[in-house]
Amino acid sequence: MTSLGLNLTAQTWVNFDFTVPMDKAELFNANWAEFMNTETGKSLPTCFMSQHEMGAATHNTSISFVSDDVQDMAPLFDYQAIFQNPDFMKMYAWFDMNVEPTRQQTGVRLMGSTAKEGNFYQGFWGIEVADPMATAAAFAELVKDSQPILDELNVEIALHQAMAGQEGAISHYISANFKDYAAFMTASQTMYQSEGFGKFAQATAANRNSLTWTRTNMNAWNLPE
Repeated sequence: MTSLGLNLTAQTWVNFDFTVPMDKAELFNANWAEFMNTETGKSLPTCFMSQHEMGAATHNTSISFVSDDVQDMAPLFDYQAIFQNPDFMKMYAWFDMNVEPTRQQTGVRLMGSTAKEGNFYQGFWGIEVADPMATAAAFAELVKDSQPILDELNVEIALHQAMAGQEGAISHYISANFKDYAAFMTASQTMYQSEGFGKFAQATAANRNSLTWTRTNMNAWNLPE
């Protein structure tokens, strides 16, 4: 089985953010786990539950689905079928917990470095991109220049295009997966001081990093064999 650590190599992703009262977090997590173990839940794409850390309210929870086939996401938005499905209806019990949806996003993973396993801490950089083609080319060079460093630190980075639901003028995200918070800090400092990142920063100087946040993966379901 694939590691439970974050390893988002699929092309298409859908992310749902929720504000969960602190005293209801355990109940919410149990409710979602119960749903994902129903026949309905097992038929859905790979799913990750994450707890927000830096840069966002710490009582926010993300439910993220990823798949190589965009058609796999269709059941998440077939509301006629959802409202007739007892598994979904039981899952919606979270609204009795004062859980509130806060953001819904979708996008695609454009490219990334070599996949790594065993990573549970994830960082996101929301980018207002001036030139998408130039940014993609610069990111490809960054991966090429930095792969030895990424291998040494067991880090995976990827470039994503946001399709809907992003904040403000953000058009792309860079994500990176780390073992834990300490690895995030150490690897970030190493990367920022690297020659490859210096070249990337210069090539994308017209871009604006308007939002950065981190989250910890708490659980995963429907992982590929």
